[in-house]
Order: sequence, then structure tokens, then C-alpha cells
Amino acid sequence: MTELVVASWTWTATAVPPVDGELSSDTGSPTTLTALLFSDVPLESANPIASIMATLAVGDRVRVKSQTSTTVWDWTVSTAPVLAVGVWTIAVTVLASGGALPPSTAVDVGFVLASYLPTPSDPTLIVTIPELRAALDVPASAVPDDVLAQVCQAVDAAVLPLLTDEAAFLPPPNVREAGLGIAVQVFHSQQAPGGTMVGLDLNPQQTPWLLGPGLISRFTGLLGPSLKYGGSVIA
Repeated sequence: MTELVVASWTWTATAVPPVDGELSSDTGSPTTLTALLFSDVPLESANPIASIMATLAVGDRVRVKSQTSTTVWDWTVSTAPVLAVGVWTIAVTVLASGGALPPSTAVDVGFVLASYLPTPSDPTLIVTIPELRAALDVPASAVPDDVLAQVCQAVDAAVLPLLTDEAAFLPPPNVREAGLGIAVQVFHSQQAPGGTMVGLDLNPQQTPWLLGPGLISRFTGLLGPSLKYGGSVIA
């Protein structure tokens, strides 16, 4: 399952069709553009551009990230891509922005299908409320969504800074699995007296998975491939 496909172009701040290797726009400015124009020949791509564009639809996301700074721009696709004279045109609306895009900036572009994006009512990236509820097997009548949302948000806050940019933008399955394990431990530590899990017989249960400074370290086997620092976490 491909969740994120990345290709590279050179951003050009001109309102003209791009040449090979370039990405431009209808206005020449990321702050006012309503369409992105991609050359059919990128600087680098692991997949054919035609196959990438063929998967994009209204509601999907395009992320442009500078290779030389922290600048990141996110757009939502308004109309499906159209190819004409070697240029792909995608009508977009601004979703989020941060930083300038000077002319001749090399950028990485991520294309994300809407089906992989968190919904507005459940904005956490690593673990969602329905996933955590299913893992805990607790009904909404016993534990409301806002309680689980706090746990999911805590997992994002603890884990996302440790990940590579790509994994943090859209967490892969190994990160989501580790995050779910962490979320379960956080929930039990919040709910149980003294942070100790309680069994069905109401007696404290001994477990190596209690909340503590080393909680994230226990999940490095899963998190390792997606960590910034080669699988080493000090927590």
C-alpha cells in the first residue's frame, strides 16, 4: 500500500509553463496560486509521473517541501490533474503554509491520497480514536471520545519528533503499530490507581509495560526503521 509518493522538481517563481525538471504555478507565488504546474520530467522520481497523477483526485493532498530549508506548503487538490504539452496542471487550494519559496529552490513533493489522511474530527496522525477504542475494547458509554483523544494526541507529541520527515508526515504501519501499543499503556496508566493496570478481579497486575521513562524505548524494534537517528532512542 503506497501512502506517500515523493518526487523532486525545481520550484520556479514564474507564471509560465515549466521546462523539464521544474515546478511552477499559475501566479508565480505560493501565497496566491490556484494551480500547480508540474513538468512531466521531474528531477527525480521512484515512480512514473503519469502513474502518480492518475491516482490523484479531488480532496487528495500535495505537499511541497524545500530541500534546503524548513519551508513546507500543503495544498488540497481541487480538480484531477490534466496533462497538456508535457505539463501536468493541478488546481489546488492552500491548506497550510510555512516559509518562503525562493526561485530555483529544489523541492520534494509528496502526493497523499485522501483515504490515508486523518479526518477533521480525528486529527491525530499515529493513532486514531476508533483504533484505540477497538484495542481497549471499551464502549463510548464508559470512556468518551475526548478521553481517548487526549491519549492519541499524547502519542503524537511523544513520537512524531523522533521520526524522519517522511514518517512524521504520514506515519507508516510500523509506527502506527508501535503508537497503538504506547497509547494502550498511556491509557491504562491514566485510568488505574497509581498507574498500575488492574485485572478483571480488581487486583493490580504486574507487567513490564508500565508507563515510565523507557516506554518509547521498548518499542524501538517497531519504530527503528522510521527514526531520525538510526534506531537509537534515549527516553
